[in-house]
Amino acid sequence: MEEIKQFGIAVCSASIFCAAFGILFPQNGYRKILKIALGVFFILTILIPAKNAVSAIGEIDFSAYESDYSYEYYANENSLGGKAAELMKGYTENAVRQSLSEISVEPREIEIIMDIDRNGSISIGQVIVTLSESDYPKGDEIQSLLKNRLGITASIKNGG
Repeated sequence: MEEIKQFGIAVCSASIFCAAFGILFPQNGYRKILKIALGVFFILTILIPAKNAVSAIGEIDFSAYESDYSYEYYANENSLGGKAAELMKGYTENAVRQSLSEISVEPREIEIIMDIDRNGSISIGQVIVTLSESDYPKGDEIQSLLKNRLGITASIKNGG
C-alpha cells in the first residue's frame, strides 16, 4: 500500500515540477529540447514507481479478506445453505410428482441427490424415481418427460 502512495506522490510532484519549469523557462530555440527532456523525466517518474508498485502487489497479504465460513458449515442442514437445499429438494420433489401425476404414474419413492459447492451454489445432481412393477415400463417416457419439462436427468428403479 505504501508503494501506491509513493506512486501517487511521485506523479503529482513530477507534474508540478514539469509545469513550473516549463512556465519559467524562456521562449527560445531550446524550448523544444526542454519539452522533450521534461517528457522523458515525467515518463521515468511514472514508470519507476509503477514498476515498484506492480512488484509489491505480489507481496500484499490478502488474508484479511478471506471468508470465515467453511464449506462444512454451509452444507450443514441447520445452516441457511442447508435449509435452502432442503427447500429446493422439496420443490423439486413436488414438481416431479406433479409431472408424473399428469401421465397417471404414482412413484413409490423420489430420491433427489443435490450438491452444494464451495461458493454455496445448489445444483441437482440426479433424481432417482422408484416405480411400481406396473409403472416401470413407462421408464423411458418418464425420463424424457422430466428432462423436457424440468431439465432433470432421472434414473428409474423398479420398486417391485
